[in-house]
Amino acid sequence: MFASKIILLILSLLINVYFTSANQRISAIKCKEYESITQIPYYVRSHPNFPASKVVLNKCRRSGTGLVVGGEDAFLFEFPHQALLGYQKFKVEWSCGGSLISPDFVLTAAHCLDSINTGPVTFVKLGMISRIESNNFVKIYGINEKYKHENYKQQTNNNDIALLKLNDTVKFNENIFPICLPSKLYESDAILTGFGRTGGKEATSENLLKVGLQHFTYSYCRELFNVRSERVFRDTMICYGHRTDKKDACQVRC
Repeated sequence: MFASKIILLILSLLINVYFTSANQRISAIKCKEYESITQIPYYVRSHPNFPASKVVLNKCRRSGTGLVVGGEDAFLFEFPHQALLGYQKFKVEWSCGGSLISPDFVLTAAHCLDSINTGPVTFVKLGMISRIESNNFVKIYGINEKYKHENYKQQTNNNDIALLKLNDTVKFNENIFPICLPSKLYESDAILTGFGRTGGKEATSENLLKVGLQHFTYSYCRELFNVRSERVFRDTMICYGHRTDKKDACQVRC
């Protein structure tokens, strides 16, 4: 019974199989709802004798800085959905990342739920761009429930996805805001964010990093992946990297 509830929740929030009468996915409806929260009305007057016209400034869909090939520091307000997970086996340590997807849930990787060295995930930090430093924008939440994909395989990292239900409802602001879940997979380049190493021997970054990645087709990536690894590249996976630079997510816990 518990397992079926987990699957139902993951399907409803992530795969978005439930539709409204208008045939819209829940993700699209919630994205539109969140967008309306950040619309700031202001008034402009084209002529002193004409009435002022209302204009709506949309702060949800930021244009950002474009793709950056190579890791560099993110800046405040740039990725308001970014979450950082905290663990407390002996002392509080901030390690894995995640994404705020609603007022109550954070999406993360299943392998981030527990660690032999740091213990189970205990906290979620929002509104930060630094692992250690704090500011007036940072909020820390506890975790009420954890939902791991029932087919997650630790040995292969298949179905490496999980949800964290926060102990309190998040109040959105300019620096803490959910990411919109796509209704379909867009085969375009992407920006990866996270805290981690920028190289195999480099120290873990204390600041939030961003890196531009190129989209690879399923057939192209399957051919490369299956030849160079014992693991199988499955159709449930997506593939991003860079054809000329050594840039990917392998050293970034995002």
